[in-house]
Amino acid sequence: MDGVTRAVLVVFIFAKSETKTTHTEARLAHNLFEQRAQTAPEAVCLRQGDTELTYAEVNQHANSIAQRLQDTGLQAGQPVAVALERSILSVTAFLAVLKAGGAYVGTDVTLDLQKLGFLVMTSRSQFCITEPALSRPLQAGFPHVKSLLLEENDRLAQELSAHSNNVTSSITEENIAAISFTSGSSGIPKGVQLSHASIAYTLVSLAKEWDLASHTTFLHAMSLAWGSSLVEMLLPLSNGLSLAIAGQRQPGQATRIMQTGPDEILRQVEMYGITGIMGHPSMVMDILRTAGGKRQAPSVKLVFVGGEMLPEKMIQGLKGVFPSAGMLNVYGSTESGLISSFSVFDKLNADPNSSPVGRPFQHVVVYILNEEGKQVAEGEPGEIFLSGKGLATTYCGNEEASAAKWVPNPFVDTSPKASTMMCKSGDRGRIHNGCLELMGRTLQEVKVRGDLFVDLAKVERIGRAYEGVKDLVAVAHPDVVTVCIEGDQVDAGALHKSYFTSELKHAAHLLKIEKLAQLPRLPSGKVDRTSLQKQFESE
Repeated sequence: MDGVTRAVLVVFIFAKSETKTTHTEARLAHNLFEQRAQTAPEAVCLRQGDTELTYAEVNQHANSIAQRLQDTGLQAGQPVAVALERSILSVTAFLAVLKAGGAYVGTDVTLDLQKLGFLVMTSRSQFCITEPALSRPLQAGFPHVKSLLLEENDRLAQELSAHSNNVTSSITEENIAAISFTSGSSGIPKGVQLSHASIAYTLVSLAKEWDLASHTTFLHAMSLAWGSSLVEMLLPLSNGLSLAIAGQRQPGQATRIMQTGPDEILRQVEMYGITGIMGHPSMVMDILRTAGGKRQAPSVKLVFVGGEMLPEKMIQGLKGVFPSAGMLNVYGSTESGLISSFSVFDKLNADPNSSPVGRPFQHVVVYILNEEGKQVAEGEPGEIFLSGKGLATTYCGNEEASAAKWVPNPFVDTSPKASTMMCKSGDRGRIHNGCLELMGRTLQEVKVRGDLFVDLAKVERIGRAYEGVKDLVAVAHPDVVTVCIEGDQVDAGALHKSYFTSELKHAAHLLKIEKLAQLPRLPSGKVDRTSLQKQFESE
């Protein structure tokens, strides 16, 4: 299971209300947005700097782009890469691809051409939406891909009047809506094919559980290549809320890439009065360090933190920066259809080795299986498998990895909600008092020097609690476990002696500590474990 995406652990920070947001039945992911454009056309939809567009304007502009895609020859289900900086235009293009019946392929234009080409080629994109500043290298590298060039919004007014009717296609909820790539934190990124059902079920399930009407503005700050950016964009837009585009262009930039460091994110949270924000733990830790215990964001009521396990000091830090917030854990993965369950989180968990993530959504079935593939008794740990409507079923062009990730469901007859396939999450968990608890990764116990086992998750959990450690990752080699620490002020000798020796006992002598100014990061913000593995295996 090397290279499997880490399942998403999310923390919602929210103000609970008894009122629930309601939706009429939506067959396709973008139908939810179109419903809002019809019922509240003058509501503010997208914000970037001083520019604001209403739901009617964004819908009409998306219809215009969708029509151009169809006129260019796009057929239902064909992948369309979107190579744009994060902007009003990129969000509109995303909606346009769905409307036109294509499969959206988000990319990150900060990547070099080779890595960008990997996303385009792996997804088998035949169309690419881009802008003039980025089009020349893309066209030179991929001449077979049809490019649709979009200008800045100076053409918007000319296009709106002619495209008030929604563009339609022949797709159904089973068609692919998006191809989202895994982070590649422990291997090569893989493209997960998500159906319209996968996205729509997640959005509707979240809206049924919590009233989002009081959350007026969400921040859009994630890499467009990351699967969670789909929820970051569509959750507010399917509930009639505003989406503010994060980032500030630096003077003299040729490609005008948006910069979204922690200080800039905090500034824009204050400027827009952001009430909802989503990110990975590494980004949140950067925000907490920048805040330094002196800055607060009282406007924020909802914070998603996804992709990695959450250390206790991060949870405590969140309460300091967002003082008016409560919390909710949400669990899932791109492969399982984005988000699968949630749990109210109002106090620190008594068991530091588990994280409650609640009951699954109505369209999701959870199994806890032992190594023989049999269901375990309640309270017993095992590997988490997920089934149900909206489950993704394949990686693009990677049959071997797909066969390892999605397996036939032998329990399909035990529940009407179950699907014929189930997703092997790679996570350990258990059912406790009827709720799912996450207990780490199945592959984090490694063998060193032939017969000595080291729990990498435990090493990381212990190390991150030490004073001065900003972040920490443990990577295994045949004879040693390298503990890579981000934090210049850490006393490595004291950490090894006072923490690791007392807590890990027999395994402490297998650890080697390396201090780094910064841990290498992927575009998603996750730590690049593969890079660290290669960096220290030659030493």
